[in-house]
Amino acid sequence: MKIKKQIDPNLVQLSAPYQKLHHLIETIDEISIIDWTIMHSLAYICKKYKEKFNADYILSYDGAPSQSYEYRLTSRLWGMLSAKACEGQKVKDYIDWFFLNYRSNNPFRSIGAISKADLVSKYLQNKQKKDIPTLYTRLPDNVITIMMLCKYEKLQYIRTFGDLYFYSKANELPADILAEFDAIGFNFTKVQ
Repeated sequence: MKIKKQIDPNLVQLSAPYQKLHHLIETIDEISIIDWTIMHSLAYICKKYKEKFNADYILSYDGAPSQSYEYRLTSRLWGMLSAKACEGQKVKDYIDWFFLNYRSNNPFRSIGAISKADLVSKYLQNKQKKDIPTLYTRLPDNVITIMMLCKYEKLQYIRTFGDLYFYSKANELPADILAEFDAIGFNFTKVQ
């Protein structure tokens, strides 16, 4: 088993690529999520680690950052989440979820803890369940606004998917309301 060479970044002069990575860790919140790459996600993991455990994540400093063990694991995470360029939000949401749900008092020692296939699978299943509205799920605000401002008095009180579903089963929705739904991209068929 190969032991990782761990170096305290405060004690030695780091190479330019690692100095750039440490600067990225400090400034990750200033970078647009659309511009995120695997390296940005790695920096975000290091930032969240420091927030959660009040200690810096110790990188392996073995070769260039883009060839490091941590980079490869973060790249694997992007693959498991099916994230492509400009889809850093998917990875950020997962990282936030991981740190929110990490229950151990001991800090993890490897980014492998984040990129476990069963954990990513659990996250994706939970996310899929959350995306399916129930009868009690509140309608999006722009849909509620359409309902409140419409000329049909009975529709002005609809606030949940259940309200809309039951109304649509008892009565046909007016064509002008359906046209407004289409205009804002609200997919009424997922309610049915």
